[in-house]
This record gives sequence, C-alpha cells and structure tokens, in this order.
Amino acid sequence: MDDLDDRLIQLLEQNPRATHAEMAASLGVSAGTVSARVRKLVDDKAIQIAVYPHPNVSDESVPVMLAIRADMLSINSVATELAEMPAITYVAVTAGHYQLIAVAEFPTREELLQFITDGLGAVSGITGVETLMLLSTAKTLGRAVTVMDKAASPTGEVVSR
Repeated sequence: MDDLDDRLIQLLEQNPRATHAEMAASLGVSAGTVSARVRKLVDDKAIQIAVYPHPNVSDESVPVMLAIRADMLSINSVATELAEMPAITYVAVTAGHYQLIAVAEFPTREELLQFITDGLGAVSGITGVETLMLLSTAKTLGRAVTVMDKAASPTGEVVSR
C-alpha cells in the first residue's frame, strides 16, 4: 500500500457511495486507476466492501454486549466457540476484568435468555457473563450515526436528529 491507496481508503471511508470518477477527480488520477486500486485492495483483503443496517432503526431486535469472564487457559477456545455462534456478530479478547467482549443480536428477549442459559452455559471455560442491553448506537464502524428518536415524532415514526 502506498500514499494513493491510503488516500483512496480515506475517501471510501468518508463517502462509500462515491463513484470511481468522483474519487479519481479528488485524487488527480483516472477512474481506471481508482477501479484497479479498489479491486487490488479488495483482492489483497486490505479493505472490505460491505453494507450494514443502521443500528438504531429496528425496534424488533434485542442487541446486547456480553462482557465475559473465562478461565485463563480457555480464553482462545472460548473466543473460537463464540465466533461460531450465529447470533454473535463481534468477539474480541480483552485485557482487564473481562477476558472477552462479544456483541450479539436476538429477535426477542426470550431468545436472549435461552442463549445465555443454554448457549453460553454450554461453553466450557466461561466463568461469568455480564449482559448489557444496547439501547442506541451513537458511533459504529468508526463513524457517528444518527440517533433515532421515536418520542420526537407524534406518530411514533422514527425520525433523525
């Protein structure tokens, strides 16, 4: 990667919907150069291009952060097992009071309860879990997101502020 790749990545972070022609104009290169560079960055796994739903739009799901304590000798195996669970979208090994942090999403509170008791309860090496309900997300993927507020709308529709 060179300076052009770094500047291209920065442009993609600022506006992922920008066309190759728009980015080329900003960078002072051709659209073909931008296209080739983006393709190479993706092929080399230096960047990923993905679409993520807005974290504050759905009222139907139950997003949680799980602060997990684990036996020191089991940390890596617990992390691997958690990463294989479909409900979990993020797992990190940490230093401090908790050995792992995970983020998960469930359709209902009942399914969250079942996951904690049956799913996490079956993972060898977990010694404790603190579950934090995520009420609203202010920043994700390195960017601030619009806070959604149903209370601000008399009809109950989601509005941005």
